[in-house]
Amino acid sequence: MHFLKDLNTCKEGAMMDRDFERAVEFVLAHEKYRANDPHDPGGLTIWGLSSRYHPEVRKMKNMSKEDAKEIAKEVYYREYWKRAGEGLRWPLSLIVFDTAVNMGVKRAVKMLQRILNIYLFDIELAVDGVLGPKTQRAAREAMHTHYYPVCYAYTRERIKKYLQSPKFKHFGRGWIRRVLDLEDYI
Repeated sequence: MHFLKDLNTCKEGAMMDRDFERAVEFVLAHEKYRANDPHDPGGLTIWGLSSRYHPEVRKMKNMSKEDAKEIAKEVYYREYWKRAGEGLRWPLSLIVFDTAVNMGVKRAVKMLQRILNIYLFDIELAVDGVLGPKTQRAAREAMHTHYYPVCYAYTRERIKKYLQSPKFKHFGRGWIRRVLDLEDYI
């Protein structure tokens, strides 16, 4: 199955929207086809998916580059976009989705909830890492009233998290470059 060619046959049966297509292309442009860095606890990664967390990688390693990419898109949709991108307005959807891919879904959504609590005085969101209806509504309101400050605060927070990571010495340059590319892209 070619995921982007047959939009109606995603495993969940949901339509994949244009925002996801744009977001996943950004992610895939920053993830190598295949890597096995000894400093990365995820082990073998294909299109940014680590074998430690994604059993699909075992199958993907024996596929063509393009077939593996299609599987990666399915995983990104199901595991990351549905939980940390869908329901958010562009470009915040891309920012949170890309952060989820790089740092984990819960961490990405918690960062969003903390920032929304700063900019929206009349709403107090639980910082639980779940992108539920209340967080989605608050994000839509914030993108309407505080577009630039919310996006800027989010990317600054992401950089601060990177700077605190013990892995920054090895991966930091690439992480920072990715955030700067993200800011240029949006």
